[in-house]
Amino acid sequence: MMTKFKIFLGMVMLFGLINCRMQRQVWFSGIQRVNGCNADRITRIYMDKYGYLYPPDEFVPRDAFFDPQVMGNELKEIPGNGNLLDYYRTHPLAYSKLALKYGVHNPPADSVGFNVIQKGIVKAYSNEINLKLAASKSNTLVILVHGFNEPDATADYTLLREKIGEVNNGDFVYLDVYWDGLTANGKPPFLVGIWGRAQLNSGYAAVALRQVLSSISPDAKIRLIAHSLGSSVGTGVLFNTYEKFKNPPQDLIKKTLGGPVSPSRDIRLGMIAPAIPGTNTFRQFFKRGRNTVTKERNNIQRVVLGINTRDFAVSKVVGLSEKGGSTSLGGSYKEFYKTKEMLTDSLGYTQEEATLLFQKVDFYNDTEYRSEHGLRFYLMQEQAKNEFLQKMLE
Repeated sequence: MMTKFKIFLGMVMLFGLINCRMQRQVWFSGIQRVNGCNADRITRIYMDKYGYLYPPDEFVPRDAFFDPQVMGNELKEIPGNGNLLDYYRTHPLAYSKLALKYGVHNPPADSVGFNVIQKGIVKAYSNEINLKLAASKSNTLVILVHGFNEPDATADYTLLREKIGEVNNGDFVYLDVYWDGLTANGKPPFLVGIWGRAQLNSGYAAVALRQVLSSISPDAKIRLIAHSLGSSVGTGVLFNTYEKFKNPPQDLIKKTLGGPVSPSRDIRLGMIAPAIPGTNTFRQFFKRGRNTVTKERNNIQRVVLGINTRDFAVSKVVGLSEKGGSTSLGGSYKEFYKTKEMLTDSLGYTQEEATLLFQKVDFYNDTEYRSEHGLRFYLMQEQAKNEFLQKMLE
């Protein structure tokens, strides 16, 4: 009995140690500096847990980002650290320099003043993307969004671009999105307890990306490809999804309702192993900020899902994702068909229209990696990968 108690006590202490001694939030300035200037066809944006965009060409020190008030809280995830607002308002010289760079004079060191500066950063990114689109033959923006527990998606984005080039060597413009999906630092995510907060972070990232895309030319085509929980970002960019969250924060609701969606008239959304619910996510499909559209005015032409019922992370084995609901769309055919049925029953689509709008590609790697969730394992499946990308880019 004593031996069992010691084992239990040891597990509790280990769990506490794992959670207390790891920084779960993600700092992007280091990656931003390594990636360097945005390339001719690639724009990269980086966002903190509240969806604030890192300014280009500015460096936010790691220690100051995680502990801006020097209170010794760098290893704890609290509202006052791990975000750009708290860093800048506790570093007045850096704040003044940033404000002047974007033409803002003497802004208050609070969320109101910082949001004015953020608008300047958003505008700069939107202008850059529009210039690249105008210079491209395809006039197509391909947006790549990584998932949960991915502190540096650079390698995945590079690989995905290579695979896209094998299927369609179009003159695409790319937008690589880096958002704080938290990190388990190589440990099992369920031990670290980051899933709930990462879901919420995806909501803030979505409304921030909305701002960038709201000034994109309406003639541009948008092809958004997301992996895992990045699908929560991708869907939240294009239509309102906050109702899927349990007790969503009021500021997230306000930002969602106040945030204009993309004016593009030709949008496709592709999700590989989407770690999101189906019906709860698409229930507000026609809600775009404060506005409501009809199916005749819907600018999302196609939604393509890459599904693998053997993917452990989204299927939870033997269909348990359907009971939990939060990851069911990527690992359950039942959830796919329920969502498709909702489009006809609640949103007025005919069966034929729903089939054209809502499509799936079956991913099942009949190898030792068949249950893997990582994007690179999905991209190893040539036939399914090609079918998915063709549906997105043809």
